[in-house]
Amino acid sequence: RAMPNVKNHTPAELVRALEFVAYEIRMLVGALSLAALRADVRAIAAPELAALALSNATVELRALHARNVCEFLQPHKPKSNFVVAQHYLPRFAVNDASLMRVWSLASRYLAHITADRVTDHEHAAGEKSKAWELAELAPILRAALEFVDGLLVSNWLREEDNRRAAFQEARTGLAELLAAIPHGDPLSM
Repeated sequence: RAMPNVKNHTPAELVRALEFVAYEIRMLVGALSLAALRADVRAIAAPELAALALSNATVELRALHARNVCEFLQPHKPKSNFVVAQHYLPRFAVNDASLMRVWSLASRYLAHITADRVTDHEHAAGEKSKAWELAELAPILRAALEFVDGLLVSNWLREEDNRRAAFQEARTGLAELLAAIPHGDPLSM
């Protein structure tokens, strides 16, 4: 079923775009996994700023890839050149308000300086969180996992296709992140 305002891409365009779909999903998994790492910033000239930059870069990376994956899975206002999940899996549909909430927050956070942003002080004091917590992103992770599972059994990826391996890696990462949620959130910042 065609999305309004979205072009019917050729099969070749869609096969090519699979690389970008895999990239966005894998980078979302990677961004969420980054918080588990602790950088050694002692040797850097301004370790406090380096630690702050790393923390904020992780938050922004989460927001960016969460927004891109949301837009792919459940397009808000798709432009004609967008590639969306339904191009690959016509019956795939996500109707989850939490995806639209994350998309909206991410778009505002990434694109504008707003008065409702969380300050570093508010975050450090535990008053407000500016991290994209793993549990908050669970609906996106579940929808992405559902899409990847559908794509892996579709005719879009051949066994020898290196994109298949990328989607299998993404699937493993999504499943591991989702499994971490009930046991606390060790990946949150």
